[in-house]
Amino acid sequence: MLSMTGAGAFFATSAAKTLTVIQTLVNGTGGIAGRPLAFKVLDDGSNPQTALELATQLAARKVPAVLGPSLTATCSAILPLVAKAGPVSYCISPSIRPDAGSYMFSNGPTGEDGAAVLLRFLREAGWTRLAILNSTDASGQAVDKSLELALALPENAPLTVVAHAHFAPNDVSVAAQISQIKAANPQALISWAVGSPFGTVLRGVSDGGLAVPVLTGAGNETVDQMKQYARMLPKQLYFESLLDMSTGADLPPSIAKMQAIYFKAFNAAGLQTDGGYGGIWDMAMMYVDAYKHYNGVPTADQVHDYIEGLHGYVGVNGVYDYAKFSQRGVGQESDLIATWNAASQSFTAASKPTGRK
Repeated sequence: MLSMTGAGAFFATSAAKTLTVIQTLVNGTGGIAGRPLAFKVLDDGSNPQTALELATQLAARKVPAVLGPSLTATCSAILPLVAKAGPVSYCISPSIRPDAGSYMFSNGPTGEDGAAVLLRFLREAGWTRLAILNSTDASGQAVDKSLELALALPENAPLTVVAHAHFAPNDVSVAAQISQIKAANPQALISWAVGSPFGTVLRGVSDGGLAVPVLTGAGNETVDQMKQYARMLPKQLYFESLLDMSTGADLPPSIAKMQAIYFKAFNAAGLQTDGGYGGIWDMAMMYVDAYKHYNGVPTADQVHDYIEGLHGYVGVNGVYDYAKFSQRGVGQESDLIATWNAASQSFTAASKPTGRK
C-alpha cells in the first residue's frame, strides 16, 4: 500500500520500483517455495480514509502482511484496525509509534531519534538559532512532537527555536510564514513536510530570500524531486537519512556487504538509488524471508512473530534487533545526515552515523 498519487507520490513511485527490483532478484534465485514472487501495489492516494478502506478489505480477505502505508497520516489511519491481529503492516514513515507487540512496525529509528540526529548535526555545525516550518496534518504534528522531545535533551540546551510556524498541506504559498521566520534571523530552517508540501516550502524560501541551510526528512530524498525543484533549491539542503540513501557513508563491513548486493541489483535494473528506493528494501526482504520460512503461506501471526524474533539481522540500513528496538529494529546508528550534490545528481553523506561530523 503506497501513496502512488497525492502528496507522497515522489517517494512511493521510487518505492514501487524497488519492489520490482526485489521481485527480479528473488525470482532469479528460485522465488518463494518454488513459486514466483509478485507484488501488487495498491494506491491509497495519500488519503487516510482511502488507506483505511483498503486495509479493511485486506483484513477481510485475511491477507497476512502489507508493505506500507507510506505516510504518517495513512499509517495512523489503519493502526487501530491492524494493531492487535493484523494484517501485519510495516509503515514506511518512521514517525508512527506502534505499541510493543503491535502488528504494525515502523521503518527506521523513531522520529525522536531522527530529530536527535538532525539536531546533533546542527549543534556540531554551530547553527544554534533554529526556525521550524511544518504542516498541520498528522505528519506535521508527529514531527513537531519528535522535535520537542529531542530539543528537551540536555545535549541540545545550546539550541534555540526562534520561530515556529505551520501551514496546511494544501496551501499553495507560505510567503507569510517565511516572512515571519526571516524576521527572527535564524541560522537554519527545519521543515519535515513531504512531497509537494515540501515543494511549497522550498518555493517560499527561494521567493522570500531566506538564505539559510534547510533541513528535512528522508521522505524528500528522491532524485526526481530534486530535479523538479532544481531552480528553487537552497545552496545548503540536508536530509535526515537512512544509511543506504547516500554515497560515501562510513559503514560497518557487514552493512557495506549487504549494500553491495543492493546496489548491484539496482545497477542491473538500470536504476539510480535514492531515499525512495532504499526506504522499503529491508522491510520487503524481511517479508520475503518470513514467507520463505513458512513455504509461502504464512499467517499474520507467523509473519509478526518472525519479525519480532529477528536479532542481528543485517540489512542495508543497519543491524536489526527487535528486542532492543521495539517495532522498528534499529536506533540512531541507522541515521546520518545527507546532502544533495547537484553536480553528480546524487545524495552524499554529510555526517557519520548518528549525525556526528
